[in-house]
Amino acid sequence: MILEESNFTEIYHKYLVFEVDDLTDECKDIVNVDVEDCYMLATAIVDALGNLIFPVLSIGPSVEHFEKGLDILEPLAEFSSFDIEKYEFIPFDQPTFKMQVKAASIFEVENCSQELAQVRRIKELDGQRDLHYPDILNVHFLSDGKFYRYLVEALEYNSRFIEGRLLREPERDIGIHQNDHVEVVPVMLNNQLQLVSANSSVNINDDTFEKLRDFVNEILEEYPDIEKRKKS
Repeated sequence: MILEESNFTEIYHKYLVFEVDDLTDECKDIVNVDVEDCYMLATAIVDALGNLIFPVLSIGPSVEHFEKGLDILEPLAEFSSFDIEKYEFIPFDQPTFKMQVKAASIFEVENCSQELAQVRRIKELDGQRDLHYPDILNVHFLSDGKFYRYLVEALEYNSRFIEGRLLREPERDIGIHQNDHVEVVPVMLNNQLQLVSANSSVNINDDTFEKLRDFVNEILEEYPDIEKRKKS
């Protein structure tokens, strides 16, 4: 698959094998790169600017052998989503201990609050995320009986809403402005899960809050350390 065919939560902090050919040359300052080293094992994180990036864990000559560089804890190279969006990759579901150790050292330096980490783990939001900046969500605002869609940067989940900020000044008056605080909830629109601003005059009922709570509770069951770290 390629990047636009995948969902964010399917690749975030996962292990991905890319067939890249020329890109492995970017690793030569750290590890010896042979001409046949056309595969790289990478993971996906989000940098301080919100861009999806892919640190390289190791390289190798085939989809079965890509262990070169695993003993070096720092990434062999880093590529943005723009760099590799057209390259094919496959998930690698059985990482070795060395792979997990190196990936853990990369995850530790990711600049992310625990509240934002919760939002990033909500797989139901994947359809509304920007491909290259996954914290940016498409959100509907209700004004004059119509829905208008604008981009909101997610910041945290506060047990009732996903909180964020409006990235650009709306072209029409919807009662909210650029950089204003926005509270977002999932609702069903046209038989699809969509995100709607609770700042606009839309009826947000208890069922909607319960749906969002269910999403996050599912996350915390799968990643209990998130809640533990938040309380510590």
